[in-house]
Amino acid sequence: MSSKVIFIPGGAGLSSNGFKFQKDLDNENFSFFDPMGTVSALKTEPTYENLLSELKEYVNQFESVILVGHSFGAFQAAELSDLENVKGVILVSPPILEDVLIHLGENFSSYQKKPQLEITTFLDNDPSDELYAKWYKEHTDIYFTDQTHANLVFDDQVCVKSYQLANSKIVGKDHLLRKLNKVNIKTLIISGSKDKIVPEKFAKKQSELTNSELKIIKNCGHFPFIEKSHEFNSILHEFLKGL
Repeated sequence: MSSKVIFIPGGAGLSSNGFKFQKDLDNENFSFFDPMGTVSALKTEPTYENLLSELKEYVNQFESVILVGHSFGAFQAAELSDLENVKGVILVSPPILEDVLIHLGENFSSYQKKPQLEITTFLDNDPSDELYAKWYKEHTDIYFTDQTHANLVFDDQVCVKSYQLANSKIVGKDHLLRKLNKVNIKTLIISGSKDKIVPEKFAKKQSELTNSELKIIKNCGHFPFIEKSHEFNSILHEFLKGL
């Protein structure tokens, strides 16, 4: 029996639209999760716990699954890694290590130009889905080294409320790395060599802490499944073949 490969988007508050090049593979075993508030209405407050509960319910409908979590979705994949039906986990550009969040706190504003700082202030003062989507569009140079396909994620269907409520709860999750080290499943970390959000040294550290295989994609930013889709898909194929 083939496992269902579930792709979990980041954000928090992004939909699965960014996985276009994986959807294009038309693999019947691939499933793309859309959190509430993105392509569907909010069912409840999109807190970290409620978003995780929603995903867990989705995952549990399948007998055997591989979780592929990007960024915020990597937290969720790690959280659910000990479920009986989870047979493998791929973390894509994971910012789980608290040192990553400290790095972001100290450096993110230095990456931003004046228009980016201004829209960040607007978003903080008057958050809306429209402004959240615009915020992402203004920050393509931070998230991508090659912006050819950046519109795939920055034209996404977004939920700013998820961003507000869930992202505030991702601090202090280093225990998830230890959890991944203990589960008896195959794990992989995929990251970009030029990722400003999760620099390569932190990807390597998380790989060591989780005892995971590590694949660094050269000349790539925070969204390797978009920016270097062919290489990403090849790595994904090899991982799945080895299970």
